[in-house]
Parts: sequence; structure tokens; C-alpha cells
Amino acid sequence: MAFFVWLAGGAAVFSKIEKEAGEDDWGFPDALYFCDVTILTVGFGDLVPTTDVGRGIVFPYSVGGIITLALIVSSLYKAVREIGEENVIQKHVDRMREKALERTVTNSFDLRHQEHNAHHLIRKRTRNFPKISKPADPRPLRTAMGNSVARATTFSRSVVPDALKINRKPKLMLLKEEKDRFDAMRQIQADSKKFRRWMALFWSVTVFSILWCAGAVVFWQAEKETQGLTYFQALYFCYISLLTIGYGDLAPKSNAGRCFFVIWSLVAVPTMTILVSDLGDTVVAKFKKWSDELADFTVLPKEG
Repeated sequence: MAFFVWLAGGAAVFSKIEKEAGEDDWGFPDALYFCDVTILTVGFGDLVPTTDVGRGIVFPYSVGGIITLALIVSSLYKAVREIGEENVIQKHVDRMREKALERTVTNSFDLRHQEHNAHHLIRKRTRNFPKISKPADPRPLRTAMGNSVARATTFSRSVVPDALKINRKPKLMLLKEEKDRFDAMRQIQADSKKFRRWMALFWSVTVFSILWCAGAVVFWQAEKETQGLTYFQALYFCYISLLTIGYGDLAPKSNAGRCFFVIWSLVAVPTMTILVSDLGDTVVAKFKKWSDELADFTVLPKEG
């Protein structure tokens, strides 16, 4: 709430200052667009303060807005992460624990007993395999071709898969000591942590792609009459905006385009920030691990 008050209050101040200086194109929607571009550090350059008073206000206003935005992004990231952990990650952890408990035995007798039962079950299922009888006398080629193909296809679809469908249980784990069970649970936690990071990256990439492509469609339609914008140019504009590069060669000029940009950017740019954070936790961390392992064998080989 404080962020939107800061955004709207700054727009009202800049609009009043610039209008008093004779800038008629600084209405409240335009000033709101300027404040949004400033706080998000995009900086297209299509609207800039022309008075010394306006330029002086930019100093504290931009810093306060950026700090407030950073707090909002951090809070949103934590909230989304908690929701994901409750609905997805925790279920994944529970499934992994259940599977581990099903495979766990605490002594050698139980291990041999379960392996014997599994082996007996496999032999019992393979005992009922169908037997293939001796081939009959060959029929003439012109009449046997179609029937032989049909029989072979039917046999392969019905008999062979049923005969080969043997449920193979995962390998049993013998955990005699308390330390072994502790290590098994630690491994589950490590796998769950890895799953959480890659799942977060997947959703970040998905949301980023939707905002990028869908936003380009809206800007394409909004700016098509004003600038003759194509869909590819709209994709380029959205990409430059999401990465906060802001070359300024393309910027929304219509009222509809600027109003939509304020709403779209407040969702899209924080999403891009979260995506970069998730990339750092997964792809960048993986690359760093590989580079360290490579350095151990080449640049700084370990002893032994």
C-alpha cells in the first residue's frame, strides 16, 4: 500500500511542477508513467523533468521508491515460496519419505526375507508365460502376407507386453544403525532442496514467458495505430523493459499503452528479479560447482 501511495503521490507532485513550468503533456497519467519508469530503473527517456525543482525531487524520490519496491519484491518472493513449499514441496518430501520407509529394513533377516518374497513373486508371475506352438505349414505368399502381419501385430500387442510386465520394486536399504537412518533422511532433505530450487526456476520461467508474450500482444495492439508497431517490435520492447535496459528507441506513446505499462511493469519487472534469483540458485550454482571440480583437476589439482 505504501508503494502505491508513493507512486501516486510522486505523480501528483511531478504533474503539478511540470504543468506550472508550461509542460502541457504532463498530465497525471503521464506523470504516473514517468514515476513508474523511474522507480523500476527502466528510464526510456521519453518523459524527463524539465525544471530544476523536478530534477531535485528525483534524487530522494527515486531512492525511496527503489527501496520500497525491493521490500515488496522480497515479501512477494517469500510469500510465493512459502505457498509453493506447502502445496508442492511438502507433498514431494512426504512421498520420498514414504518410499524410503517402504524400502528400509533394520536387520539382515528382514532383508533376506523381503528379497526372498520378491524373488518368489517374480518366479510366480513368469511361470504363466504363454507358450508359442510350432509354426504351421506355410500358406501361399499372396494370402499369407496380410494375415501374418496381423497375427504378429496382435501377438506383440497382447501377449508379449503382458508377459514382460513385471513390477520391479526398488532396491531395499539395510539401515542397521541410527546414523544410517539419519543419513538417509539427510539425503531426502538434500534432494528435496534441489527439487524446490528447480521447481521454483520452472515456474519463474513459465510466468516470465507468459508476461513477455502476452504483454507484447497488448502493446502491439495498443501502439499499432500510434507507432505502427509490429509484434516482433513489441516483443523487443517488452524484453528491453523486463531487463530494465531501456534504450528508449521504443516506448509507449498512447494513453492505453502507458496505462497498461504501469500495471504490466509492476508485475513483470519483479518477476524478472525473482527469475534472476532462481537462476543464481540453480544454473549459476551448478556452473560454479562444475568449474570448481574442473579447477581441482587442472589449475589447482588436489593432493592424491
